[in-house]
Amino acid sequence: MISIFGYGVDENGVNQVLRSGQARVLAVDEQHIAAGFSGEGSNSCSGDSGGPALNTIQKDGRTQSGIVGVVSSGSVSCGPGDVALYANVTTSETLNFIQGAAPGVNLL
Repeated sequence: MISIFGYGVDENGVNQVLRSGQARVLAVDEQHIAAGFSGEGSNSCSGDSGGPALNTIQKDGRTQSGIVGVVSSGSVSCGPGDVALYANVTTSETLNFIQGAAPGVNLL
């Protein structure tokens, strides 16, 4: 599961309100993290693009969360059966870019 955040459209058609939820990861590759929406949990929708996807891990005896993806694209209906794609920011190329742009950033 990943935690997702965005200001996009909700199930009632309302947008511009920050919401959060949990999405089920289906697959991960160099470019994307794919999360499926079965009607349970949460899904990203129109207007959420650029919002973060966080993963929580145990490291050095502490619980830590960090951004693993950014809302990129997905199915248009935002309903059950949809798949949302998050740009995978955990690749070495992307992490090197982040460290170069933000020296001293804490990476998990």
